[in-house]
Amino acid sequence: MDETSEHVEDYSHVSETRRVSEHYALPHIGSLAAIEAALRHPSTPASRHPLLVEREFTHGNFSATALIAQRFKDVARNTPNWGSNLTDIQRESLEAIFTKLARILSGNPHHLDHWRDIEGQAHLVSETLE
Repeated sequence: MDETSEHVEDYSHVSETRRVSEHYALPHIGSLAAIEAALRHPSTPASRHPLLVEREFTHGNFSATALIAQRFKDVARNTPNWGSNLTDIQRESLEAIFTKLARILSGNPHHLDHWRDIEGQAHLVSETLE
């Protein structure tokens, strides 16, 4: 079996994800089809500012990135610790990390700044805990 087949098989756990989501009264994580549709429709018109074109290459299609990030945030906001046990700094850091993860998943996963940004966000939280 090649790597592609193994990777596709990893998505067979979607029903388990839905069960966990329902158990914790979390919103449905969302349709992979919606993310795939956003990725198939590039949002780069010829008149677009060059900086935005460059960012789309590294950060991914904005619609897909926004959809992925919002799904992460929807799940997090519906967990027991979100409202009562996390500080504002922890919540903000997590939300920024979710956006960085979405950029990795829809853009260039080899863009070093994505990974450094996640590290930086986590470090900001760790400073408040020391």
